[in-house]
This record gives sequence, C-alpha cells and structure tokens, in this order.
Amino acid sequence: MNLEEKNQKKRKIQGNYRKVIHQNRKANHINKREIFIISLIIFLFALIYILSGPGF
Repeated sequence: MNLEEKNQKKRKIQGNYRKVIHQNRKANHINKREIFIISLIIFLFALIYILSGPGF
C-alpha cells in the first residue's frame, strides 16, 4: 500500500469518527434534557407525597 492510499484510508476513518461523535453529541443533549425532565417529575411527586403525608 502506498502513501496516498494510506492517507485516503486515514481520512475516511477520521470522517466516520467525526460523524459518530456528532451523533453522540446530539444523543447526549437529548439524554440530558430527558434526565432533567424525569428528575423534575420525580421531585414534584416527592414534594406532593411529603406534603400530603402524615403530619399535615
């Protein structure tokens, strides 16, 4: 394999890697928002449970 073929292969791998990173970044952003919403809902349920619990 000559140098030019090596460089092309390298570039292709880097391109794929970048694509994967970009997809992961998008996925992470969605996951963070989902986690935030879920934790907010859990927090609200806990608050309601505490307020409606014994002693009130």
